[in-house]
Amino acid sequence: MRRRDLLKLGGLAALGTTAAACGGDQERAGRTQLQFMFWGSTFEKKAVENMLKQYEQKNPGVTVKPLYTPDEYDVKLNTLVAGDRLPDAGYVPMAMSFRLGEQGKLVNLFPYLKKYPQLAGYLPDAYLWSGRDDLHGLATANESMLLWFSRS
Repeated sequence: MRRRDLLKLGGLAALGTTAAACGGDQERAGRTQLQFMFWGSTFEKKAVENMLKQYEQKNPGVTVKPLYTPDEYDVKLNTLVAGDRLPDAGYVPMAMSFRLGEQGKLVNLFPYLKKYPQLAGYLPDAYLWSGRDDLHGLATANESMLLWFSRS
């Protein structure tokens, strides 16, 4: 798989939703087939599948197979990692991303910070570092799970 294609897909999929995991190359006769693994509600499934179709339309010769995994995502992704059969791109749970980044299983995005301005401007805590100059992802869903206040 060409890194350029991976980065385009990653950018389209909200960059680093994670941090794309780089897997096996499936180029044949000028065609590239990528796999994109993700979880979410049925609404998110529909949105991601539409996004992947748009990506294919904008990138002739590239097809993307969605790997929708609504249950036990961590278990399934860990199984793929153990078998060295990572999908080309997809969601990576933040806690797991640090382990995969340290193992060198994720694309280092650091060299692309200057080349792709859309990677700049995130909150500092959104950048996921595996080490100095080793940026393995960007968290795109930093959110408050619960907001509360005291009346007193």
